[in-house]
Amino acid sequence: MFKQLKKPLLLITFAILLYFAVTNFQQLLGAIVWILSLFGPFWIGLILAFAMNRPYNFFRYRAFRKLGKPDDRRTPALQKWLALLVVYLLFFAFITILIFAVIPQLAESVQKLSNNFGGYAKSLEVWLNDWLDHFGIRSQVWDSIDSAWKGFVSEIGSLLTNSVVPTLWTTLSSVATGISNFFIGVVSSVYFLSGKEKLLAQFKRLIRAIFPIRSYPLLNRVYRLTNQMFSEFITGQIANAAVVGVLCFLGMTILRMDYALLISVLVGVANVVPFFGCVIGAVPSAFLLLMVDPMQALWFVIFITVVQAVDGNIISPKIVGQSIGLSGLWVMVSIIVGGSMFGIVGMFLGVPLFAVIYSLLRDFTEYREKKHTAEAALAGMSGQEPEDVPTEAENGKK
Repeated sequence: MFKQLKKPLLLITFAILLYFAVTNFQQLLGAIVWILSLFGPFWIGLILAFAMNRPYNFFRYRAFRKLGKPDDRRTPALQKWLALLVVYLLFFAFITILIFAVIPQLAESVQKLSNNFGGYAKSLEVWLNDWLDHFGIRSQVWDSIDSAWKGFVSEIGSLLTNSVVPTLWTTLSSVATGISNFFIGVVSSVYFLSGKEKLLAQFKRLIRAIFPIRSYPLLNRVYRLTNQMFSEFITGQIANAAVVGVLCFLGMTILRMDYALLISVLVGVANVVPFFGCVIGAVPSAFLLLMVDPMQALWFVIFITVVQAVDGNIISPKIVGQSIGLSGLWVMVSIIVGGSMFGIVGMFLGVPLFAVIYSLLRDFTEYREKKHTAEAALAGMSGQEPEDVPTEAENGKK
């Protein structure tokens, strides 16, 4: 009796839970975000572990492959810890360069921008007025736009000057919390990376204890897809963003544009987000240069368009590759949905997550198509229509 009612009860329970989730979507999403935020440092560590997994595997299984004696039990451990040491030394060397070389120049650029913002805004306003007067298209509409522009400049100027002191403590507190979470994430990434075999074995034991044996192939497929998509995407996207940032800095330096380092960092960081990253970084950068010198803004737009074209057709396919397997439409959908739910992090991680879901749905579709083809072939051999093939239950009744 219970076995007969098991499936209907499960369907009813699923329908109730689905109705509850749909009718209380905002509250449910807020609860999920709150729970995820509790483990913020560990998510940072997990992302860092994914990002450093490929270089770690390179040093462990290639660069240090011949170290130690093949028959010595200590050799794998030696290769493992040497690979960890080299990877994290390179990581901390990169952080040191950022702290002592890049960040001071960024702070100087931000300070210069803060001091000169009013002058830049006034120069841009004069240039626009002269240009509109030259073509005789100034009107009452432009006057209202001009008034709104002055209000915007006033608000930004106030934000850059007067609002700094009252919010200084809050900003310092947020920075301290972010630095603390970052270092906790680094430490946790060491545990994730060094103990990934043990963690995987424990995870498999948990899966065997919870799920039936027939679900193992599917769960194994989900694990392999998730590991492949996230590892290759995160590593490749970060490397690609770094290359774009360096190219932007070199090009802007050669063209003698202002705020080359600040804009290059902005473009590079924004380029971590696929598809929309170039726009996210280029628009505010072009606006900043527009206030400094409109001609610089024009040359920057041309230059960044060339850089993005080279990146999209040459650099990104070489570094990131085609491992994601999503068309531009689905990449855009995953970014929009992920960004609307979890912000910038959702825009970044939504792509590999959607790629995993897309691959599983594709496998399921191919499996069902093959099954239907086999059923149709069997029906053709027996002289019956596919829909007339008797089921096992009907055969039992007969």
